[in-house]
Amino acid sequence: FSQALFEAITRAKNAGVLFLAAAGNSANDNDASPEYPASYQVDNVLSVAAIDPQGILADFSNYGKTSVHIAAPGVNILSYSVGGQQSWSGTSMACPHAAGVAALLLSQDPALNYLAIKNRIMNSVRPLANLRNRVSTGGLLN
Repeated sequence: FSQALFEAITRAKNAGVLFLAAAGNSANDNDASPEYPASYQVDNVLSVAAIDPQGILADFSNYGKTSVHIAAPGVNILSYSVGGQQSWSGTSMACPHAAGVAALLLSQDPALNYLAIKNRIMNSVRPLANLRNRVSTGGLLN
């Protein structure tokens, strides 16, 4: 926990910013042992777990029935870096999927505030049985 980061996220909230956070890669229950910044209790935080290509929570992904909101693809994600194309895995690869959806929602309706965007994302998940009790929505980013 960092008070300075908590305050920065709160300032972002006050400025109308949705803060997307990777849940973490320790196979940890963030409800029992919070991992930050994903576990900050500020309503502009959207915490994202990682699933594999079969739609199963990745073996490394953190989870939390109340503290992690959704899951998104996070295993073997093609990415570009200085060295060219590479395949990466992690909740940091899942989180940009949710950020992209948030940006698309905002581009379609610039009047949406951070909470409306977060709620649309959370209310439109595709439920997956293996995510029930692992993320608060029980579902995959849709």
